[in-house]
Amino acid sequence: MLNASRSLDRIFAPKSIVVVGASNDPRRIGGRPLRYLRDHGFDGDVYGVNPKYDEVQGRPCLPDIASLPDGIDLAVLMLASAHVIDAVRACGAKGIAGCVVTAAGFAEAGPEGRVRQEELARVAAECGVRLIGPNTIGFRNHNTAVYATFGTDIDSGVRPGNVAVVAQSGGLGGYLGAAQLRDRGVGTRWMIDTGNEADIDCAECVEFLSREPGISVIGLIIEGCRDSTLLLESIATARHRGIPVVVLKIGRSEAGAQSVQLHTGALSGQDAVWDAALAAAGAIRARDEAHFIDLVRILDMPKKPAGSNLGIVTLSGGVATVLLDAAERSDIAVPPVGPPPPDLKARLPLVGFSNPLDASGQMANTPDGLEPLIDYMLGQDSVDVVVVWLAYALLSDVLGPVMAEGVTNAALRSDKPVIVCGMATPELTEQLIKDGVALTPYPTTTVEVLADCLRQPLPQEPLRTEFAPAAVGEEQIVTGSEAEALLPGVPFAQQYVVADREAAGAVLHTVEAPAVFKADVPGLAHKSDIGLVRLGIQSRAEAEDAYEALQLALEKAGLAGEILAQRQYAGLELFVGASRDAVFGPTITLGLGGIFVEVFEDTVTLLAPCSRDNALEAMRRLKGWPLLEGVRGRKPVNLEAFAALVETVSRLVAETPEIAGVDLNPVIATANAVVAVDVVVKKTR
Repeated sequence: MLNASRSLDRIFAPKSIVVVGASNDPRRIGGRPLRYLRDHGFDGDVYGVNPKYDEVQGRPCLPDIASLPDGIDLAVLMLASAHVIDAVRACGAKGIAGCVVTAAGFAEAGPEGRVRQEELARVAAECGVRLIGPNTIGFRNHNTAVYATFGTDIDSGVRPGNVAVVAQSGGLGGYLGAAQLRDRGVGTRWMIDTGNEADIDCAECVEFLSREPGISVIGLIIEGCRDSTLLLESIATARHRGIPVVVLKIGRSEAGAQSVQLHTGALSGQDAVWDAALAAAGAIRARDEAHFIDLVRILDMPKKPAGSNLGIVTLSGGVATVLLDAAERSDIAVPPVGPPPPDLKARLPLVGFSNPLDASGQMANTPDGLEPLIDYMLGQDSVDVVVVWLAYALLSDVLGPVMAEGVTNAALRSDKPVIVCGMATPELTEQLIKDGVALTPYPTTTVEVLADCLRQPLPQEPLRTEFAPAAVGEEQIVTGSEAEALLPGVPFAQQYVVADREAAGAVLHTVEAPAVFKADVPGLAHKSDIGLVRLGIQSRAEAEDAYEALQLALEKAGLAGEILAQRQYAGLELFVGASRDAVFGPTITLGLGGIFVEVFEDTVTLLAPCSRDNALEAMRRLKGWPLLEGVRGRKPVNLEAFAALVETVSRLVAETPEIAGVDLNPVIATANAVVAVDVVVKKTR
């Protein structure tokens, strides 16, 4: 796949651009690209196409596409949907490499629109024209002045930089990826809205951007995905090239997922599976829009911390406590520091030289003392990154300039990153940004986001991107021995068929008490919900009574099934499940089990197949991890055995398209072994 994006070079780095449907009014949608290209100094050839004009905004204007010179790189089609396909065909005849299709009225508009979009994609492929869109605001590169867009955020200014943003939602992409980042001091190089993705999709854009020198971070705002293989490969490629990828996945809820399908026609998939897939590819997933902005801002800092040890310099003891609390919750170390130089201690005798370092209100009298304090903290071998809490000091026309200069002087002398937390005047904000210092507003958020950035995952090795398609057919629920036969290698509890009341009493000679009796009904997943499980059977009389009670429960429910007996195992109840996601294919889920699996929802999902190491790492992310590790005198469970079980089930579901889902619940885990005592398989036939 990934070499295919080299065909995007002429589109994203054009030497010539034509606006089809160009307007002489620079305020109108058809006039904005021409105005932006002119005002920002694009140095290539620019043309307009509109039969009304010979010249448009100072550029030559032709009556139709056929009248253009051959070999123009990029066309921006400012046309209604009814005229787009003919225009793309004409662009192909003139050797134009790509078209930005801004028109709506395609897949997002219902069945007729989807048919129109399929025809658009087919015509473009036949003509050798690559498409961005339809239903897009286009793209821009602030650093090279390529503005193939009508985005209105540009009216209020741009901030060139090194961040690249790719969005399936032009409105959200423009707001977050351009305006919000700009106003928070983060410069963007690229803002690409892929729209409905009839051809070029976000994955191809991410791979293209990962090859561009100097990109600091890629932000991806995504609604859904048609090709998960390309998406995960492109993210992993960027990460292997040293570029962080921050993903804001919208459409978490069921209603949101339905909106995604209506909006773009893309599948949204299960939210927990997105978490698993993005982590496997090495991306950081943003919780919301604010988190997305904060992550990008910190990752865009020119200096990167060598470790996760935090140094704190603050003007407030209370904020020092807030920062310490946030660091502990975020698992960031705030290490002890060494003694200060004697001359610094003598100069600032009221300062407590520890970590956090509370400079106190003394800085109001000696603002020039801030610089050596930051120097001192940056000079500690145990510290990797420094957060400086200045509150509103940088709003003061007396203190602000002195303190800002002190911060930047210290930061410029060090190879460690410095983050200022507080407020600043626009002028001092720009000074901090120019010298590579990030400015953030809230102490707790700053530490939490810093922790997320420090923990950004590397792509899982090996990264599973391709998978066999699910079998097509009617799904059925399979239980008992038939289900067990589909899962070779899984350690199941030995079960015995109880044919009648007499056999029920006799089975305790074979099954170690306490025993479990249950009714196995074909197609029934949750037996305990209707009284078809009896626990703690110790005697012949109890066994006979249990048999009679289960037969009565079957009769009352109008069901038919056989009665099974097995040993009742003692241990920690765990859960292993597998399913097939519409976007990412087979997955495996593990967590605390038994009747509480749906109550506590303490589970972690991984792409299948997964390795034992993947499973062990996932276990450590469970809130119930201390139970597995052993707590309050309990022995730890056999983690290797449980990891091996997870690996086995994940491999089986990945290799067997007929398996649509698996529930092993509970799996009883002890210090010696694990055993699955109940199983449900969803099978396609």
